[in-house]
Amino acid sequence: LKVFPSPISALTEGLDGILQEPHGCFEQASSSNYPNTLVLELLDASGDNVPVVAAKAHALLPRGYAKITGYECKQKGYEWFGADPGHEALTAYGLLQFHDMAKVYDVDAAMVDRTRQWLLARRDGKGNFVHQGQDHHSFGGRSQVLTNAYVVYALLQSGTPANELKAELDALAARSTTKDPYELALIVCAFHLAQRPETNALRQQLAALQQANGALHGTTTSITCSGGRDLEVETTGFAILAWLPDAAFAANVRSAIEFVQSCRTATGTFGATQATIVALRAVTAYATATRAMRTDGTLRIFDGDRQLAERAFAANETKALVFELWDKLPAGEHTLRLEV
Repeated sequence: LKVFPSPISALTEGLDGILQEPHGCFEQASSSNYPNTLVLELLDASGDNVPVVAAKAHALLPRGYAKITGYECKQKGYEWFGADPGHEALTAYGLLQFHDMAKVYDVDAAMVDRTRQWLLARRDGKGNFVHQGQDHHSFGGRSQVLTNAYVVYALLQSGTPANELKAELDALAARSTTKDPYELALIVCAFHLAQRPETNALRQQLAALQQANGALHGTTTSITCSGGRDLEVETTGFAILAWLPDAAFAANVRSAIEFVQSCRTATGTFGATQATIVALRAVTAYATATRAMRTDGTLRIFDGDRQLAERAFAANETKALVFELWDKLPAGEHTLRLEV
């Protein structure tokens, strides 16, 4: 039996495997830099002390930041190799990354503002973000409605006032009957930031789409055109972010968090890059929302009224509490009970 004392403890063994030296184009470099950023944010949010992991992440951030900001286009915005014109969905991805990175690193606020202004200038007045130029790796290239929802969410998350995005938010409202949990989760995240009155009703609508195992299955694709388990993780991660601000959906969040945690691979990732990033953002937000003052304690395990094991733990425990119980359990069904 393994018992994890905090949200991060289930990830601790794999965190070091997530940290990588940034390289390649904007998207490739971000696939390393963004997780490096989120690992530090997760450690800070949970209050856990994993010094080796933190030191490695801190050492990688300056190189990652220099790499990705080097791809800013001459006409502003971001593109895979820094060539004009910039790419709307990829630039929105960059905005989210810079927003999260600013919590653990000194990000140039002027650069973030001009990136935001470039994205705002890409609007057509009807709720769309007009795209010119090439798509690489299918990022944002197959669905205008998903691009719109993703870009609006990124703009709001990075500090854009909701009144500057009225047409775009109204266009998302027209899509709020969608049966695609991925698109709906993005809309709810955006509406929460914009303080739209229909947010809670849409959270309920999203909850109705949750599966028994806690997951939500996107019905089309994601901003990176994912499918299969990666799409499940991305969709469930955004659903967690959509539900977290409302305590009425705590049970949905816990079930979804358990599903996301179950998708972690042996190397610490949650699948493809975007799945890993959305999962880490969700787990970090969960750790922040549920963080509480910790105290030393004792964990006891019972089979009925018979105590099988006891273990004291420290307030700052980060490793899983592991119990070997096979020799204490005769063949047959057992119902175990845990007391703290």
